[in-house]
Amino acid sequence: MIPSRRTFALGALAAGAMLATLPLAAVAQTYPSKPIRVVVPFPAGSSTDIVARTVGARLGERLKQTIVVENKPGANGAIAAKTVTEAAPDGYTLYMGTVAQATGAGFLSDPSSSYMLKDLVAVTMTTSAPLMIVTRSTLPVNNVAELIDLARKSPKPLTFGSGGNGTANHLAGELINDMAKVKMQHIPYKGAIAAMTDVISGQIDALIGSMVDLKPQADAGKVRALAVTSVQRAAALPNVPAVSETLKGFDVVGWHGFLAPVGTPRPVIDLLYRETAEVLKLPDVRTKLEQGGATPVGSSPQVFDAFIKAEVKKWADVVKASGASLE
Repeated sequence: MIPSRRTFALGALAAGAMLATLPLAAVAQTYPSKPIRVVVPFPAGSSTDIVARTVGARLGERLKQTIVVENKPGANGAIAAKTVTEAAPDGYTLYMGTVAQATGAGFLSDPSSSYMLKDLVAVTMTTSAPLMIVTRSTLPVNNVAELIDLARKSPKPLTFGSGGNGTANHLAGELINDMAKVKMQHIPYKGAIAAMTDVISGQIDALIGSMVDLKPQADAGKVRALAVTSVQRAAALPNVPAVSETLKGFDVVGWHGFLAPVGTPRPVIDLLYRETAEVLKLPDVRTKLEQGGATPVGSSPQVFDAFIKAEVKKWADVVKASGASLE
């Protein structure tokens, strides 16, 4: 039986489609053939750096390649992002994204301009964790309700520090201002160390940051742990209330995740996702991350992509509603 022209055409299209996928399949089979670089937008020793190095070390073992962590802090992640987006989209340069980049001051007025949406593609969320609020030990408050009451009565504005304008730490404070109808003054810092020094010495009243950065000082009694920002209390701090216990519906969660330049082959992205998800199941990895207050996640690229889009919109809406200054 002689095939019809239609049958022949469909067969040719199918064959062409198979050929088109061969290079990608080959990429997946040979990847990785050299070290992989993970660019971190915060300094060594930060919570983001710790996650990247903890996960990266075991991921390298599974991929049989070295994972090199490169710290490029500054501009709320934009410097690190530029390094990644200008790299070849081959899976050998990854970005350790965080909630801080989803709240980037440079694009909250126009979320469509976010480099996390247009220049990077999601691989997997590695961890999520609530932020933490601490106060100087001499501030006469023991919970968020008392903090709000003091903010209303204080003759001068209470101050709270964060890792910079437009960060999730900053906007968490602005969300408290908006929901509680108070006006605490934001003091931006370039990192947690400088901010912690000032809250311990009493230069500022409160500080909002990651549990990795703040919990050790609270455990040492140098600052007072006031609240966590998740809907429920954190397993690592069961005696510390959630902000939502005072401000119903309050929910701010920090997160970390791998992203790659747009154009990175899908088989490579899927391989990185699968291997990272397996790393996050390892008992020693889970223990180290959970000790820092983080919850291992390992979501699919599709789920992580949808989450990032929702985060960008959420924080753009918060800025608009609160009138927060991002300058």
